[in-house]
Amino acid sequence: LFSTTLYSLGYKKKKKKTLNGEIIQLIFLIIKLLFSGDAPGDILIRRSLSSTEAILSLKNIGIKAIPATIGLLHHLTTLDLSSNSLAYLSLDLFKLTKLRCLILSGNNLTFIPGDIEYLKKLTKLDLGNNSIARIQSKFG
Repeated sequence: LFSTTLYSLGYKKKKKKTLNGEIIQLIFLIIKLLFSGDAPGDILIRRSLSSTEAILSLKNIGIKAIPATIGLLHHLTTLDLSSNSLAYLSLDLFKLTKLRCLILSGNNLTFIPGDIEYLKKLTKLDLGNNSIARIQSKFG
C-alpha cells in the first residue's frame, strides 16, 4: 500500500490528511468512471457540510462485486448500489457502522449474510428485484 497526502479544502497548509492507498484507488476508480463517459449509470458523492450525512451512489454502473475498499468509508450514511450485477455482498460492506440507508435493489443477490446485523443504525434496506432465497442470522 502507498499513501499520499492531500490538502483538504478549508484547511491551512500546515494541516494535512493522509489517505490510505486503497481509498485513493477507490477515488480514482470513481473519477475514471465520471470522466470516461463509459459509465452507464449514475455516480453521486455528497457530503453535507451542515450535517453528518455522507452519500455514495454507484447506481447502474455495471459493478459485479463490491470493492474491499468500501469498508474504509466509515462515514457513509447512505449507499446506493442498485441496478448493478451484484451476486454477493462483500463482508467489508458490514464495516460501515454509520450506514442508515442501504439500497441493493435490482441486483442478482440470492443470499444476505448474517453480518448485516452489524449495521445497527440501518433504518432503510431495499432488497427489491433480487432473487433472495435466504437471510442468514448470526444468532440462529
